[in-house]
Amino acid sequence: MDNNDLECRICGIDFDNFDNLEKHIVSHKVKKADYLKQHFDKKDLYSGEDLQFGKFESYFTNLFNNKSNLKKFYTENKSDKELLEKTTKYLYKQRLTTKGYNQLIGESESRSLILPSIRYIEKNYGCEKFAKELNFETRFNYNIDEFTKLHTIDFEEIFIDTREKLPLKFPKEIKTISQKLDYGDYSINNDYELTIERKSLTDFVNTMSGGFERFCREIEGAKNKNKNLVVLVESSINSTLSFDYNSQIRKYTKRISPSFVFYRMREICRTFDNVQFLFCNGRKESSKLIVKLLGIGKEVNCFDLQFLYSSNLL
Repeated sequence: MDNNDLECRICGIDFDNFDNLEKHIVSHKVKKADYLKQHFDKKDLYSGEDLQFGKFESYFTNLFNNKSNLKKFYTENKSDKELLEKTTKYLYKQRLTTKGYNQLIGESESRSLILPSIRYIEKNYGCEKFAKELNFETRFNYNIDEFTKLHTIDFEEIFIDTREKLPLKFPKEIKTISQKLDYGDYSINNDYELTIERKSLTDFVNTMSGGFERFCREIEGAKNKNKNLVVLVESSINSTLSFDYNSQIRKYTKRISPSFVFYRMREICRTFDNVQFLFCNGRKESSKLIVKLLGIGKEVNCFDLQFLYSSNLL
């Protein structure tokens, strides 16, 4: 982030963040869009069109108007590795610095933003090396060998919270027991270190909107009990990102937008280090993942689960 961007180009006052600058511009009786156009006039790096104005923060951290343009830019310039590395580093540096982060974000977060995915970074640069070059840390371990060597436990029972309205089905050799769980919907027992919170797509959207504060309190309570939580959403991340095109879902989510929902999800990821979100392909897949995750236990929190799942490693 260029600190000069936080200086009002009309009166010269410096601000500590884009939100305060954005509020200040109104005092000059100038439209925000006009201010940005006159003093910066940023263009979409692929289309050459004016960079769309939403919030000041997004205007100064983005280089593309949408994910589609980003993908096209990377596809058409795939032979120019130096350009793509420079672009990738710029986008992540701007994003992380502006938000005040000291760690690289995870796969689910990256997929919800106009950024190259964490999978792309790991494949082309290596996440640890990439983060180090930008003076950031990595929250997750991306060493696949270490993940595959994790010790797993065998268990014969899964406890399902009594409030779970549509319990998942598991292999016959695993007995299910209905019992009130302090946190989450599925675990090996009430004292186990890892619990799974199952969400349908509608549940997820509503939790990230009207149920947000309550859910944050639940995550904080789990953290205080040294419990790790995986929020398992029964919908692929692509389908979830575009739920506003799903007429069946829109009936229950009203005017809530995907951008708002994923903004809330990212806020949780940044606030709590004992929770991850994992988007998968439906209920049958959810059952398989719950068995795998519970078998691994708290060590799942050391690895980027969405990255592993998207890479067919989970």
